Order: sequence, then structure tokens, then C-alpha cells
Amino acid sequence: MFSPNEDGLNDTWRIESNFIDVMELIVYSRWGEEVFTSSAQNIEWDGTFKNEKLEPDVYGYWLRVICINGFEYTTQGNVTLMK
Repeated sequence: MFSPNEDGLNDTWRIESNFIDVMELIVYSRWGEEVFTSSAQNIEWDGTFKNEKLEPDVYGYWLRVICINGFEYTTQGNVTLMK
């Protein structure tokens, strides 16, 4: 969960790890529309899509990483955008 309300606390969402070599992250709306993609850990999602603030909702994500030891991991889940 994150709250992009510009209060300086928990305003963005990203994947963090010291062990990721390659990553692919896709965030999508409940209707399946891609609203954010990233292939770098230093790129954070700020709760916008096409420079417009999104409404509070639950968004799905799909994540695939390849770790520094070569292990590949794929998962999916939800992230909640609050205001």
C-alpha cells in the first residue's frame, strides 16, 4: 500500500532488493490496462498514468526477476493506492 498524496511519506511504490540483476515489473488496473512498467529498481511508481493521478484502488502487478545467482523468480499480486 502507498499513498501518493505528496506528504513525503510513502508517496511511491517500487521493488527493492540487493540481489536483483534483471527485473520486469508491470502494474495494471482492475480492467487489465497497463498503468506502469519498469525494468529498473530505481524507477518508482508515483500513482499516475499518462501524467494523471489515478483514483484510490487496488492494482495488480506482475513481477519477474533474475537474481545475481541466476535464480529466476516470477510472482504476481496486488498493491493498494490510497489517498
